[in-house]
Amino acid sequence: MIFYLIYRSIASYQLNGEEFEDLLLTSQINNKQFGITGILIHRNGIYIQYIEGKKTEVMILFERILDDRRHFQVEVLQYGFQNKIKFEYWSMKLIELKYKQILELTGVTTKRESQGIMNSSIDALLKRLKNGNTKADWQN
Repeated sequence: MIFYLIYRSIASYQLNGEEFEDLLLTSQINNKQFGITGILIHRNGIYIQYIEGKKTEVMILFERILDDRRHFQVEVLQYGFQNKIKFEYWSMKLIELKYKQILELTGVTTKRESQGIMNSSIDALLKRLKNGNTKADWQN
């Protein structure tokens, strides 16, 4: 059984392109070493991360994530066990959702507060992940 954990947090400050690239590269190297895969979604200073692997490795990583000063208000959205890895080929993939992608993902047709849109996005993302849909258009 594969353990997974999904959390949401708020950026402490705006990362520039080089900082995002460094974060992604470091995560990919470290995660590959420990057999962890997943995605990091970013939108308007809000992060959602899905990580999966052996429970002990995921929990060690999550402890490091909690100590990371680049974000705060870390909230676990969901965790548990699943039969197979969902992101087998992604030691870590960064997805920066644009407003249009959020509308497509959530089906929202009217302008809402960004937090409300993000909450809808999280719900839609969790539903897609639960259903095993990891190759959706919004991930390209």
